[in-house]
Amino acid sequence: MTKVTNILENYSVTLDQKVKKHILEHLSGIQKTFSEYFPSQTDNFSCVKNPFAESSDAETLSIKEKENLIDISTDTILETTFRQIEIVTFWIQLLDEYLKNSERAVKVLMPFLTTYLCERSFSLYIVIKTKYRNKLDAEDVMPYD
Repeated sequence: MTKVTNILENYSVTLDQKVKKHILEHLSGIQKTFSEYFPSQTDNFSCVKNPFAESSDAETLSIKEKENLIDISTDTILETTFRQIEIVTFWIQLLDEYLKNSERAVKVLMPFLTTYLCERSFSLYIVIKTKYRNKLDAEDVMPYD
């Protein structure tokens, strides 16, 4: 609350206590949502960046993920593949065999993917509804990836 109060004082703005309370609740909600989307990351994800190197963040993995990481790091074919393709593509290719490790890696490497697709779909929907205003169902013209 003190930061909000300082800002209001700097701009010589006086607000009712109810308004200040609503502002604080709103900012707290934003902070909570932001923390859910971007949790604090104490580990450095070296096992995601290079699963074939010594990793200091393996302690954060579950036992199954540690076992999978050992399997991955000792597979010379996977290491050759890792050196030849993009890192995201590498982890996506491992989704079937090493699901948990791959999901963790993809979340680390592509954190904005889900919100991007959602925003893109909404933007496209607005364009379609504006362009084809008289249609009741825009599903037929929505592209699906």
